[in-house]
Amino acid sequence: MSTQEETSFETPAAAEPLDTAHPLDAAQGPDPVLWVGLTLSEAEGLYGWLMKPANDGSTALDDPIVSKAVAKMREATDPVRTALKVRRDLQEAGLVSDHLSDDQLRELAQKLAQSATPSLAA
Repeated sequence: MSTQEETSFETPAAAEPLDTAHPLDAAQGPDPVLWVGLTLSEAEGLYGWLMKPANDGSTALDDPIVSKAVAKMREATDPVRTALKVRRDLQEAGLVSDHLSDDQLRELAQKLAQSATPSLAA
């Protein structure tokens, strides 16, 4: 992964790309699913812009549809951001992490956090 944080989000296997000839085809249902390829920087920039309060103090989260979309975007970006941070921290500590997948990095971070937290059972 490059230091520019270029990231691709994987489409779930069951999801089919939208037919661009007929985006509202009846087979897609009334509300077809769209997949938008954003870099992590683009997704975080969009999130930041959506969270800026309007003149009346409202934010995009006040709209239930936008709020749901923002939540999905955060679900996609949070694990990527976590893996990037763990990879960067390991590299700063002099440990090679290039051979580890993002999932393996998140699992390692979770195990380290658990081992650093005192157990209540002890």
